[in-house]
Amino acid sequence: MNNQELISVCVITYNSECTVKETLDSIYNQTYGTKNIELIISDDASKDNTVLVINEWLKEKTAFFSTVHFYNNPENLGVPGNCNTAWKAATAEWIKTIAGDDILLPNCLAENYGFSKTAKPDVGVIFSYMQPFSLSEQGMKVFKKTLPTKIQSDILKESAHKQNTYLRVCDLAVAPTSFIRKKALEEIGYADKRFRLIEDLPLWYKFTKNGWRLSFLDQKTVLYRVSNSIMYSDKRLVNVNLIHDLLKIDYELCKDDVVYGGRILHVRKLLWLRSSLLIAFLFNNKANTVSNFFIMLSKFLKPYGPSHFFLKLRGK
Repeated sequence: MNNQELISVCVITYNSECTVKETLDSIYNQTYGTKNIELIISDDASKDNTVLVINEWLKEKTAFFSTVHFYNNPENLGVPGNCNTAWKAATAEWIKTIAGDDILLPNCLAENYGFSKTAKPDVGVIFSYMQPFSLSEQGMKVFKKTLPTKIQSDILKESAHKQNTYLRVCDLAVAPTSFIRKKALEEIGYADKRFRLIEDLPLWYKFTKNGWRLSFLDQKTVLYRVSNSIMYSDKRLVNVNLIHDLLKIDYELCKDDVVYGGRILHVRKLLWLRSSLLIAFLFNNKANTVSNFFIMLSKFLKPYGPSHFFLKLRGK
């Protein structure tokens, strides 16, 4: 595509030496056209060779893009701070953010751009489907069930008020697909740096609380790499720091907004988080068959947890 509006693509990296080239190649291969892309990369003081890999790639590809900015942060800012570095540098109306281990499908920018042209002025973020994948021992991609779930995609078709009510007790598994309006980011003050490990949930919450609606594009646009997640891993039972961040988000952002009808779901959310901490304490935060079983049971306390489970059984 030629003579399209500029889109800012922000690549967020930390210790991504093994994956970032594939991420950058997926941006270079967009059907939208590299001359219509402002490429912004922000690295959060990686301890591996991420910066070297990026610089080598930029030597060959910089000239193809409209503009390129690479921020090699000298100290670790945390996820929100790293995102803010890239987002504040963006000059386009819309920003596509991608982690340095995920992959944009070739039509990602074109699909989002087309959808944005018909989006109402109150739409602050456009989400879409993502395809989780892992790598086999042979290095082949093994694809998992597409996200978000039906419950979450339905929420993304509701009003900002209903979305905010949902976010008081739940999260959305859609962050890698986000296509964000720069004006909305500026209005809410960018990512909240009080929560060092989590940038997405507070962001969606503040968008919807300020009247910015989250919208949904019924297309698959991103391949999401599943490794040891920020919440769980093969060796560590749970990420205790992340759970404390989630409790802090609830206390500082959500708690006072919970209305009478949502209190049961709110209590369930707190029980889930605190029971996860208790299980981690009892098992010295070590993952094994027994501790994993109790963590699995604790997920039934999550708001809509049973609903998600039975939808999985039904293949939805």
